[in-house]
Amino acid sequence: MHAALETPRRGNVSVTDPDCQGPPPSLLFSDRAWLLKLVVAIGLLSFLCDRGRAAVAELHPSIQEAVLNFEKFRGKLLLTWAQRVLSITPSGFDLETRAGIIHVVSPPGQPVPVPGQKVTIAGRLTEPRRLEASLVRLEDAYELNRGLNYALSSVTVLGFLYLIRRRFRVRLREGLFRSRY
Repeated sequence: MHAALETPRRGNVSVTDPDCQGPPPSLLFSDRAWLLKLVVAIGLLSFLCDRGRAAVAELHPSIQEAVLNFEKFRGKLLLTWAQRVLSITPSGFDLETRAGIIHVVSPPGQPVPVPGQKVTIAGRLTEPRRLEASLVRLEDAYELNRGLNYALSSVTVLGFLYLIRRRFRVRLREGLFRSRY
């Protein structure tokens, strides 16, 4: 009675029941054309990143663009982050940007930066190369925090790849990247 349920054997080889054998996987879910699929995935990710950058740039234009197109951005709220302070004046301070030097009028009660320090500012352009700040934040450890962020991200990715290394095998001579399962 159990003989009908067992798979037929031919010597040392077991034969899979024909009812369990499905059609070969489609190109999308197979190991074939993996390089093409990788290129398409990277291209789609690049497209999404570019669309996201454009959407953010529309909401929050860069300070350089706002200075170069003053009439378009006059009176609009601008946010600029991690800009280096060049000098301090009685009314505020000067920023170093790719579009040149911009004077920032800081409101009373806001922290006063020192030359060389990085600041994040929210404000409105009132005159060419003059920004009236509503908020000023000093970025004390910007350089250190940015480096630590990249280091932590890299360690996380390497740790993840180490954990899943046994799931995949690479046959470089054949150019295949196949899952074990």
